Amino acid sequence: INYRQRGLCGGEKCFFVSMSDSSKGYLIGDGNFHKVPRLAEAVEAYTYAAELEAEYNFRHFYADPPYEMNTPRAFVRNLWGDYKKHFGKPKSLIIQPSRTAPEGSIIIRCYNDRVLYGRLLYILQSMSVESKQNLLGELESVIQVVEAQPVLINDFQLVIDTNGRTYHLDLNRVKRGEASQKDARNFEGCLEGAVKY
Repeated sequence: INYRQRGLCGGEKCFFVSMSDSSKGYLIGDGNFHKVPRLAEAVEAYTYAAELEAEYNFRHFYADPPYEMNTPRAFVRNLWGDYKKHFGKPKSLIIQPSRTAPEGSIIIRCYNDRVLYGRLLYILQSMSVESKQNLLGELESVIQVVEAQPVLINDFQLVIDTNGRTYHLDLNRVKRGEASQKDARNFEGCLEGAVKY
């Protein structure tokens, strides 16, 4: 994995790009984050993503089932900067083999309209008319999937590529069950606003 990359961590996991194939990588998290075993949660997220893919043609980045391994000494030794702070000295790692997002993709979330529309404006500037039309259809489809699967509102995250395709991100978040009032309030009208934009 590429230990020298920058800024690819969320709250619980970091994405490391493969050195041998940059179209692939690994989401890696502490196997005992906050003293809670994580493999079952990762397997549940992978299974849920596969079900949504089969039923709704839902895109995600998971490539293979996740697994847990004892932390190699080389992993801790090669970490640097924020990665070292993020991981500390984990006893085990949860590893989710994944695909990398297409170059130029953005992540949208439904918590701040200014950020949402700023990111949309950024990617729309590099899209063809055909890609913009594709994005409209994709966003309409995402709205329908979320209506059928409201747990997706939890900490909603969506990747958009320059061809107007959408990919759901971080499906571990749906483990929380019903969306919080804050997430539901933030999501309300978010994608509809993006379609109008």
